[in-house]
Amino acid sequence: MYRIISRLLLAFTLVASSAAFCDSNESPEITQDKLPHQRIVDRSQFPPRTGGMSGTLRAPFRWLGEKSEAGMASFEEHRIRERISVILGESSLSGGGAYSPRYKLAFGKTSEQSGFGIKGNLISPSTLNPNVKMQTTAAITTKNYLSTGVAFLADPTGQQFRRVELSITGRYRTFPEEDFFGIGPFSDRRNRSSFALQDRGVAAILAFSPSSHWSAGGGIDASSQSVGNGHNDDLPNTLQIFPGTLPGVGGVQYLTLLAFMQFARGDALTTARSGALAKADLRWNRSLGGGPFSYMQYDIDVRGYIPLATKRRILALRLLANFNAPEQGNVVPFFRLAELGGGEILRGYNVRRFSGQNAIAGSVEYRWDLAEYLGAFVFGDAGQVYDSWEQLQFGNLRGTCGGGIEFKSKKQTFLRIFAGRSGEATRLMVRLGRGF
Repeated sequence: MYRIISRLLLAFTLVASSAAFCDSNESPEITQDKLPHQRIVDRSQFPPRTGGMSGTLRAPFRWLGEKSEAGMASFEEHRIRERISVILGESSLSGGGAYSPRYKLAFGKTSEQSGFGIKGNLISPSTLNPNVKMQTTAAITTKNYLSTGVAFLADPTGQQFRRVELSITGRYRTFPEEDFFGIGPFSDRRNRSSFALQDRGVAAILAFSPSSHWSAGGGIDASSQSVGNGHNDDLPNTLQIFPGTLPGVGGVQYLTLLAFMQFARGDALTTARSGALAKADLRWNRSLGGGPFSYMQYDIDVRGYIPLATKRRILALRLLANFNAPEQGNVVPFFRLAELGGGEILRGYNVRRFSGQNAIAGSVEYRWDLAEYLGAFVFGDAGQVYDSWEQLQFGNLRGTCGGGIEFKSKKQTFLRIFAGRSGEATRLMVRLGRGF
């Protein structure tokens, strides 16, 4: 199966991106016939705000926080709880033992726009009950991004989390400086603005792994998100730039039923030198409080890793698709739309550069070892967001290409430094941990 998946990925990526990679021209300008409800902002009406003391204190971190993209250091083997996105806890430094609470410390970013920070994780001693765990986590960054959570984990089968994991989690997160450029494939980068997002939620999820290749699960999540003015002093507020045009500005509350399934073969979850990985998620987001924001969400992520004669040379392929289907008379909040851009997909564009109801993208990456602890790679990405099938056209595809180096051991990648080129800019990026 993984050979078929890999070949399909290769065919799609090479065909879709052949005319889009490394386009040196600017992205097409907005015209009224393409997007009549989109306008180009007169930025003189919204001058940058002065940062005051907080801006001065952040100055040494500005390059790392805004000109690069990185993730929290993650140097542990992936397990079932990787599928439970509300639980943080990947780490680069840990301590404690069976008779005392275990702690983990991480550094890096909580999200691609958060700035660098530190994260701590505390887990209850395993001697109390090997089938029950309590876990708390907290992270804060130089740009005041905050992420906290508490989780109760249990294995009702008594097998110490080998096959089954039941989690009940609570979370609170703030994202003060999220970028937004507009909705649809023709959004203009001159409309770049900033908004603040706050997320609170409680989730109960049951995950099980019947074999070494398969895992699946489902659960329920109750959440509330609110939107405010962005804290980026160099950008105007999103709520000013797009007054009265963005759905969900007043905040939303959801009751979400979710299900997921994952297939992995070879070492796709560890060193990513051979094999395949396929993930599928289904979410029914039911809006609470009377707002017209109910929709179905479908996410597909397929990856293949093909050794080229030796595992020192790898062709990595990826196909990513996000689909949102609003119920009759409903819309998707603008901050929950499908997104492209950043350090993971369409790597030559800004984070959240394109937002739309749906998104499809593909990546191809050639990786080779230069030395025992040093590797290099080149890549190409292609993708598009779209609100209707009429917008899904080859001419609307966006492409990026680039390359870089990575530092790694025999089992894992620690650091990636690379550049991505698009029709708008060349961006330098840093990521802790491996690529896709």
